[in-house]
Amino acid sequence: MSLQRALASIDTIYDAGAGGASWAAVGSSLAKLVKARSASLMLREPGAARFKVLGHPNIPDEAVADYLANFRQHDLWTQRAAAQVGRPGGVPRIWSSGSLVPEAEFLRSEFWNRFGRHHGLRYVIGTVVPLGRPATCRWGCNGRPGRSPLRARTSGCWRRCCRICAARCNCATGSPPSPAPPRR
Repeated sequence: MSLQRALASIDTIYDAGAGGASWAAVGSSLAKLVKARSASLMLREPGAARFKVLGHPNIPDEAVADYLANFRQHDLWTQRAAAQVGRPGGVPRIWSSGSLVPEAEFLRSEFWNRFGRHHGLRYVIGTVVPLGRPATCRWGCNGRPGRSPLRARTSGCWRRCCRICAARCNCATGSPPSPAPPRR
């Protein structure tokens, strides 16, 4: 991961938070950082029954609609990441394929077999961050099937980008800020 690419991502994040760039551009930028095929950013605001999709570069609109209507509840990675954040003292972390959902379980899952496989959503690296209570934002970047898994080797820089993105998303949505997580 190049420093220039990381700085460009941070610029894009600030621009999106100020309304000068799209959240889809943020997703594309984060995906480039980890050499992912696609990305998605979703916001769940207090009292909202559904997620609001902020951006989904390289994922067709029909696939996003199908995911929200039929497969989000079967997405083991997102459920487990959100559960980690929801625990007392839960600190947003970067998780990659295999860290929350063992590979064998993922490959047997309804999500993979009925949805992810058809859309090339094989490997993931991402996080779920609190945006004030109880709003959350989910970031995920997906690698291509048949390629190496996306790993957290780049997570230091990606984690910083995610912290900045959470802060800018708070500003853009008007959500009250969450307490700052302890630095690692």
